[in-house]
Amino acid sequence: PLERQLAEEGDLPEEGRAGLVLRALSLLRLLFLWPLARLRGRRAAALLLAEEAFAVRDPGAAVEHLRAAEKLGADPEAVAFALGQAYYEQGNARAAAEQFARLPEEERERPEVALAVGGALFEAGRYEDARPYLTIAAERYTRDFAPAYYRGLCDIALGNPKGATRWFVETAARLNPHVARKRLEEMLRVG
Repeated sequence: PLERQLAEEGDLPEEGRAGLVLRALSLLRLLFLWPLARLRGRRAAALLLAEEAFAVRDPGAAVEHLRAAEKLGADPEAVAFALGQAYYEQGNARAAAEQFARLPEEERERPEVALAVGGALFEAGRYEDARPYLTIAAERYTRDFAPAYYRGLCDIALGNPKGATRWFVETAARLNPHVARKRLEEMLRVG
């Protein structure tokens, strides 16, 4: 179907032989780590199952196991971050943003976390809230164009085209010229 053709590579679960290999490796890992996790308690077992659900790209199962780990007393910050990631992978940006909001502000301002928080807020349509986190990420990840690009889109959505110009100029400077040329060729061919 068209959705499968338009989806990015990481958006779809592994299928076919690759999916079988991924699940087989996950099962082997569980076989080796399960006894150790059970010795450490039900909380450790739930966290291990959540980690394996992430490994096989099953965010729904990851949410279920993370909720169980949270009820068993797992670290609330770690669970909130992991739940935010799982909800984001499911395409539920609002729930992801709610989970990221449970993190302390200093944790959300770490660049790798700010990127996830800003992305979830942007996808949830909360552009004003996303701006500071995307700014942190754009200033840290200077080789990646995406944080600067989405930061500029926030300004556009908020009616500030002049503010967006700086971010779009930075985006253009960060683009790999080869990738940019390929994208332009694709656009010209499609358009």
